[in-house]
Amino acid sequence: METFENLVRAEFTPKNTYLNTASNALLPARTVTALAEAARMRAEGRSLDPLYDDVEASRAAFARLAGVPAERVAVGSTAALYTALVAASLPPGADVLTA
Repeated sequence: METFENLVRAEFTPKNTYLNTASNALLPARTVTALAEAARMRAEGRSLDPLYDDVEASRAAFARLAGVPAERVAVGSTAALYTALVAASLPPGADVLTA
């Protein structure tokens, strides 16, 4: 069985001590590979549409866990963006519960 420590060592290979993960995190090896493939596809003039298959699979998996239809699951680049969209849509004086 793969341990968490082994997975971390396989995915992250910093060249020095790295402490700034709050604003500028290291990329996991699988992300570097995916970005390189996307850049290669774009350089060759190919469509990036096939890369969204994983996004749709992730939406469907989360929807199953949450017990909602996949079309009710939003996907975006940052939680802050969607939090801002929701906050901006609230009427003045709305009560907001956070956890």
